[in-house]
Amino acid sequence: MATGESGQLVHSFEAAADLSAKQFFAMQIDTAGKINLGDGGAAAPDVLIGVLQNKPKAGEAGQVQSSGITKAVAGATVTAGADLTSDSTGRFVAAITTDIILGICLQGAAVGEVFSMLIVGPYESTTVT
Repeated sequence: MATGESGQLVHSFEAAADLSAKQFFAMQIDTAGKINLGDGGAAAPDVLIGVLQNKPKAGEAGQVQSSGITKAVAGATVTAGADLTSDSTGRFVAAITTDIILGICLQGAAVGEVFSMLIVGPYESTTVT
């Protein structure tokens, strides 16, 4: 069972779009200071700021956790110990070189499953474990 920790560093940002179906997805902050889905594995990756903890609609406050253990949604099969980035849908996948890493997988999961992740980034990967 996936777990998260209460009492971790959580920030409030206005949602740029309807994120009501994106709880536990990766977030980035746009040039207007609003949050939206983050893609840490793109050719020009977004800087990931954390994991969405609630279900805001556009214009509502989104709660983004930026440290500690959080729940996350897998975009592909992930294994414990893997460095994680996000795909174009904001779900978490194994990182490769030059991706923006946000966390480490604490519990293996299949695509679409909620799992536990330790937030350790963001930082650009130069090597992947």
